[in-house]
Amino acid sequence: MNPTGHHFTSALLHAISAGLLFLVFRRLGAGKWTAAAGALLWAVHPLRVESFAWIAERKDVLCAVFFIATVLAYLRYVERRSRWRYAAWICLSVMTVMSKPTAVCLAPILLILDYWPLRRTEKLATLLTEKIPLLAMTTVVMFLTVYGQMTSLSMSYLTDVTFLVRCENALISYVRYLGKIIWPIDLACFYPYDKLLLCSQWLCRLYS
Repeated sequence: MNPTGHHFTSALLHAISAGLLFLVFRRLGAGKWTAAAGALLWAVHPLRVESFAWIAERKDVLCAVFFIATVLAYLRYVERRSRWRYAAWICLSVMTVMSKPTAVCLAPILLILDYWPLRRTEKLATLLTEKIPLLAMTTVVMFLTVYGQMTSLSMSYLTDVTFLVRCENALISYVRYLGKIIWPIDLACFYPYDKLLLCSQWLCRLYS
């Protein structure tokens, strides 16, 4: 009945994430004030604030800490490789995907960083090989997530929704989320599936 400790811990984790993000920006070449502005904007953005303000979203702020820490450790590893630095970013990446299933995007993001701005010259096979532990953990988490949702019937209300409709909904959701980054309005704890927002119907209304 006393949420003070929970809120304080979430706010502390969010503050740590912002500080780590500042260090990531700096290591990627941003100026001191540019990095500070970017980290501050991320810290106070409503889409990020709702995560630590909502106690049940502890997994979100925890994932953010480990996610950003993994990127920072990975950048340090690329600058000067050693077994300890490799072990550091691997351990942090494992904790990231254990915090929240959506962190399965971590491996592709690290590969994108390899291409730009790191401009690594190794072959793709080499870059993938060094990420095998992360890719293995990602595969396990994806399997357990799907299996857990199937056995718990948490997604049973979508059984009558076709694959094409889900793809359409995913495209619209991405666009809506990008829009909320620019103009954060109509935020909610849960965004229910809306059949009226199917891509085909939305295009029909747009051009009618």
